[in-house]
Amino acid sequence: MKSFLFPLSILLCVSASAGAATVQALFTAQTQGSSGGAVTGYSATVSANTFPVVPTLVKAGGASSGNQGNGGASSYTDFNGYTWTGDGGTASSGRSFNWISGAANNSITITLDMVGFQDLTIAIAIRSAADTGTVVSAFSAIEYSVNGSAFTAAATGSALNFPTAGSFGAFNLDLTSLAAIEDATSVQIRFSVPNIPANETGVQFNTSVRLDNVLLTAQTIPEPSAAVSVISALGLLGLLRRRSA
Repeated sequence: MKSFLFPLSILLCVSASAGAATVQALFTAQTQGSSGGAVTGYSATVSANTFPVVPTLVKAGGASSGNQGNGGASSYTDFNGYTWTGDGGTASSGRSFNWISGAANNSITITLDMVGFQDLTIAIAIRSAADTGTVVSAFSAIEYSVNGSAFTAAATGSALNFPTAGSFGAFNLDLTSLAAIEDATSVQIRFSVPNIPANETGVQFNTSVRLDNVLLTAQTIPEPSAAVSVISALGLLGLLRRRSA
C-alpha cells in the first residue's frame, strides 16, 4: 500500500500546481488626488497595474496642445476599486487620448512584457464624432511587433471598426489566438487612427476621436500545464509500481 500512496501523492501535488492568474494594466490618460476626486491633469503613465513589468503607452499625432487630453469617458472604477473621475463628454473633468481636426500621424503604442503570459485582450472606451462631414469609424491599422521586429497586422477588416455614436462606446480587441506575442519580451501593440480633416474657412468639421480607459488583460501561462503534469505523474506512477512489484 505504501508503494501506491507515495506516487499518488506526487500526482495530486503536481496536478495542483497548474493554474492561471489574471494580470491587468489600465491607462486613463489622467491624474487625480483621490478615488472619485477632482482630475488634476493629463498623463499617459499607467494608472493601475498588476503586470510584473510596468507597461507603457505612447501617443503620437494631434493638432492642438491646448486641447490635449480633454474629454474623458464617464467615471470608471478599476480592478483595484479606485474610481477615475469623468463626465463622458468633451469637458475637461476627464481626460483621454484624443485627436481633433487637423491631427495627422495619429496612434497609440503600448509596450509590455509578455514573458510568462498569454491570452492578451485590450478594451478601450472610444468616442468618435464630427459636427459635419464624415465621422472616423475605424482604426487605419492595429499592428504588433516583438523585440523590435517589423510591425505586422494584428487585426484586419471589421475588427478595426469602433463606435461612432458621438458618445463613448466599447471597443474590444481579442489577441488570445496571436501566438507570436505569448511568453515574449518587448511586445508592442500599435493602434493607428486615420488623419483627421482640418477645419476649412466656412466649414467647421470639428472632427475628433477620443480613446479612454485602455485596459490590458492577460493570463499567466500555467507551468507546468495541468495536462502535462497529469501525464508525467501517471508515467512516474506506473514506473514506481513496476519497480515495487
